[in-house]
Amino acid sequence: MKKILLILLATLLTLTLLVACDTASSDADEEKTTTATTSTIKSFTYKGTEIKINADSKDVVAKLGEPKSTEVFDAGCGDSTPGYIYSYSGFEITTNPVDGVDYVNKIKLTSDLVSTPEGATVGMSKSEITKLLGEPYAKSDEILRYVSAGTMLQFDLNADGVVISITYKPEK
Repeated sequence: MKKILLILLATLLTLTLLVACDTASSDADEEKTTTATTSTIKSFTYKGTEIKINADSKDVVAKLGEPKSTEVFDAGCGDSTPGYIYSYSGFEITTNPVDGVDYVNKIKLTSDLVSTPEGATVGMSKSEITKLLGEPYAKSDEILRYVSAGTMLQFDLNADGVVISITYKPEK
């Protein structure tokens, strides 16, 4: 009986870790609008420094200079290596440690102080974004998503259809 209980407990723990490590966003309410992609979303540029998803964050941070703040978090998934969130003026970079290297896992634009290379900023309307970038790959009332070359560009919208944040992340 103890053996069965231990097996069930181990299975439950394993499933919990798998669910906790799954960082894919739920897209159940999204409408897939097209299979077309936008070719220009693969990177974000700040003061001449190009920042790409999966780039070595050490190189990126060295080029950008000292962040306004740095937050350390438990990256989880059985790895004791921490992840980092580096905050700069109007955006933040989140890293994901893999085999001792911190890679850029997410770039989040949080204000209109910065923009995408196409000119999209926080505060724009849903219609301004679609006019600028075309029809998204997926959309719902809360998001617009564009994909290109393994990178997803997501616009989070408030109830009025105004962009409240812009996030670059790996396409899942």
